Amino acid sequence: MVPGIITSLVLVTALVVIFSIGYHPFLIFLLLFPFSYLAGMYWSRRSGSRTVKRTAQKLENEFVHELLRDMIVIDSRIWQEENYNSFFRALSIILSAARRRITLYDRQYSEIVQGSPYAEDLLRQFREQGITAIEPLQVSPEEAADEPLAVKLLTGAAKTYRNVTFVSDDKDLIARARKALKQKKTGITTVDYLQSFLPLCRHYVAAVKAGTIIPLSKNRAFVLEK
Repeated sequence: MVPGIITSLVLVTALVVIFSIGYHPFLIFLLLFPFSYLAGMYWSRRSGSRTVKRTAQKLENEFVHELLRDMIVIDSRIWQEENYNSFFRALSIILSAARRRITLYDRQYSEIVQGSPYAEDLLRQFREQGITAIEPLQVSPEEAADEPLAVKLLTGAAKTYRNVTFVSDDKDLIARARKALKQKKTGITTVDYLQSFLPLCRHYVAAVKAGTIIPLSKNRAFVLEK
């Protein structure tokens, strides 16, 4: 808005001066140069803003339609790795904007915070924001007895949900999870591309902090009514 007004004033001033003193090519160039500069800055800024909003929309769609579509289980090691901080910051922004929570089973909570002050602080922030709920894991000792905890978590989630989402960068663990849930006849969506997803998360968090975008402005259907 402001750049447009300034540009208009510069153009009008230039035209008035040109017609009042007579035609002079060099003078016209000097007068129109500020106009060209401001116009270029204005359109560059608009283009950059559109790019930021498209990037934000892409990330939010990924969260809304893939990661948070069903019950989500995030590998404990992902919670403990500080390299994934931008992912969790983006996740917390979207959950807060949507007034939603993710479920964390009690046994995984204990595993995550054990020996990891960073993960303990991260989960404390999630709990203070009201975007995570700690629930008991309903799995008998016989179920998935020889499997790692992540598979037990997915097995427990399969009792309530028809499809679960598993976030991990461990290929072997993902393969075991798929096999276990296939036996339970439960669908599983695996997210094993988190590393390539992080730059998008960083841009999103920065844009929200700068006030460039409003979280979930294009995904209002995902927001729970109060």
